[in-house]
Amino acid sequence: MSQITTSVGLKGQNSSVADIKIVQTLLNQHRERNATFKQTIGKPAGSRLSVDGQCGNNTITAITSFQKIIAKLSKPDGLIEPGKNTWKKLNGNVVSSHHIVKRQSIDGYRPMNQLQHKKTKTGLSTNMTLSRTGCAVTTLAMAASAIGSANKHWPTNLAPKDLTPPKANDILIKAGQFSGGDLIMKGAANALGMSYNEFGRNSNLSQ
Repeated sequence: MSQITTSVGLKGQNSSVADIKIVQTLLNQHRERNATFKQTIGKPAGSRLSVDGQCGNNTITAITSFQKIIAKLSKPDGLIEPGKNTWKKLNGNVVSSHHIVKRQSIDGYRPMNQLQHKKTKTGLSTNMTLSRTGCAVTTLAMAASAIGSANKHWPTNLAPKDLTPPKANDILIKAGQFSGGDLIMKGAANALGMSYNEFGRNSNLSQ
């Protein structure tokens, strides 16, 4: 699973088969968790959406129903846009990303503190813990809770908003993104459902 790049749904671009499949897959996952929502989608009612990359009436109806029942939007519009509220609810991100840079509680979410994890070994290290060397893992976990997406490396039904540094650490171990206790940043970001770009480093600056 990954982030969508185009709008999906009623009056959406619907130009990316991959994006539509992501939305359909996530709608089916929510179907399994919410009995009321389940009975409003599919033909016959209650059946799974076909993950076919086609944004037809069933998919649009399911998006609108999701907005009403689960996202609880006052004006459902049947449209999912990257980074907007319906996408965040569907993907399981936190409501606000302010917790990444703020110290106080925002919308019920708190910054993640690596110092709390004195017993969790960082990656494949035998002696370094997250409390000592887990700053990058903690930062990635905070970012992924707001903009990340679950994929094959994640535990089933773990939503981004429920990430913690130890859970992110486990995902990164499973994804093979540690060399000992050292984190492979680009692959680690991808494993947590994000993209990674470097700025300011070139052939004259290797570290």
